[in-house]
Amino acid sequence: MAPLPPPDVINATTRKKARYGYYADTKQWHLFAGDVYPPGQEQIPLRYLDHEGAPIRLGAQDPALVFEGPKPWIGFFEPFFAPLQTLHNIGIGHFEQVADDEVRARFGFEDQLLFPQLPWGLAEIRGGGFYDERFRRIDGEWYIVELEMRRTYQKMTFPLWAMMQAQKWLGITLV
Repeated sequence: MAPLPPPDVINATTRKKARYGYYADTKQWHLFAGDVYPPGQEQIPLRYLDHEGAPIRLGAQDPALVFEGPKPWIGFFEPFFAPLQTLHNIGIGHFEQVADDEVRARFGFEDQLLFPQLPWGLAEIRGGGFYDERFRRIDGEWYIVELEMRRTYQKMTFPLWAMMQAQKWLGITLV
């Protein structure tokens, strides 16, 4: 097993991951590139997988949630999250120092996505799993340079589940 990073590195990467959740939930997309992801770096693998390890798809025609960098990632999530109320609870990480300027981290998480435009909580998703990430120190600052989220569970309200099934059966996107 790789050695544990020093406490200041664990603190810096944990704070960076906390900002990831905060920026997503407060819809501050302009802060990701340059704060969470390294400035000017376009090639960062960002993958979101279901409990079986397959890329998540939100609708029949939607692309898989696999991105080559921050720009396409923001281009997808900014409009998708715009009408939603979200919360990302990110747990304490497990860390390994793999080089002087590189750390691997695994964070447990739970997230909630609420569709407030539908009354009575008819459309909600709640899930959880793990983020496996690689952080690199660039010019003294730690950044996420690789991210893979894998769900271990997901549940949704029945009306939303029915709409998602209809999307698959009909080959269309409703949500």
